[in-house]
Amino acid sequence: MKIVRAAQLTLILLIALPASAQDVPPRFEVFGGYSMFNAAAEERHTFHGAQFNVKFNLRPTAAFMADVAGQYRSDPSYTPPDDLFFLNFHDRYLHAYQALIGPEFTRRGEKTDLFVHALGGLVHGVQRTTGENFGALGLGGGFVFHRQKLFGLRAQVDYVPNRGGGTTYHDVRLGIGAVLRKK
Repeated sequence: MKIVRAAQLTLILLIALPASAQDVPPRFEVFGGYSMFNAAAEERHTFHGAQFNVKFNLRPTAAFMADVAGQYRSDPSYTPPDDLFFLNFHDRYLHAYQALIGPEFTRRGEKTDLFVHALGGLVHGVQRTTGENFGALGLGGGFVFHRQKLFGLRAQVDYVPNRGGGTTYHDVRLGIGAVLRKK
């Protein structure tokens, strides 16, 4: 009789074990998708491109994130050389790049996570002949819909203040894409 009760108790604990494992957040999350960067210079310009980030979850609510993005727009005053490779976006278009790292804090739900982050790093901007690197922040947040354990959809908005040449620029970045989650 004691053996039967012990087996029943063990079976109940084994059945409950996967349910408790679902509460543990994924260890890594990788995001990739579309990015729009609205940058201020002498005028405001919108650049379109891609964004990629990797997030290492230290706790269910806190993570360390590294984020990179690159966006491009045409320059009507510039005609690229005819022999330029068609995938050479760097020399064909005006471009803006961001490389940011820092903490991200998440409130996790059953199907949706809400997050905020404060990132620091560099913004690289080019006016056809010169490239400049500016110290920058990425202050923002967003949400992740994850109806499946290993896949989600992420949307985020960042205010990207950056300082270069004695001027502070107030830029905005939007990112939308897919998240792969790894336990």
